[in-house]
Parts: sequence; structure tokens; C-alpha cells
Amino acid sequence: MAPGSPLDKAQSQPRTRGEARRALLRERGVSLSDIARDLGKNLSVVSRVNSGQRRSREIEAAIAQSLGLSVREAFPEWYGDPPRPGEH
Repeated sequence: MAPGSPLDKAQSQPRTRGEARRALLRERGVSLSDIARDLGKNLSVVSRVNSGQRRSREIEAAIAQSLGLSVREAFPEWYGDPPRPGEH
């Protein structure tokens, strides 16, 4: 994730990535409930994906779209750049 991205700025306060995504969604007038309803999914599943406890490409894409970010930017814990040779 590029330094200074919206998610990076939201994480500057002590919070998890899931909390940072939820705060950014709130700033944009969107809730996880809205996303769950739009996708026809259970809120608990959407919440678990947001917090990184579960994977769903469909839900990750919907959250990223609502944030105005790429999936890679919205979920760097799953889609970050692969390590460079020699890095662990």
C-alpha cells in the first residue's frame, strides 16, 4: 500500500485494519450493513471478511469499491506485494 493512502491515514490512529476500513466507510456514508444488504449476505459474514477473519473475493471487492480503493489497497494483508528475493 502506498504511504499516504486513505487506509494508511486511517490506520495512523491505533486501530486494526478492519476498524480503519469501517471508519473510512462511515466517512463515505456506507456501512457494512449496506454492503451486506446489497450483496444479499449476512452481516456477520461481511463483518468477518472486513476484520480479516474470513476470505471472500466478492465481499472484499464490494468493500474496496465502496472505499474507492483497489482490492489490493483495501486489503493489503491479503493482496500486498509479494516479498522481494531475500526478504522474509
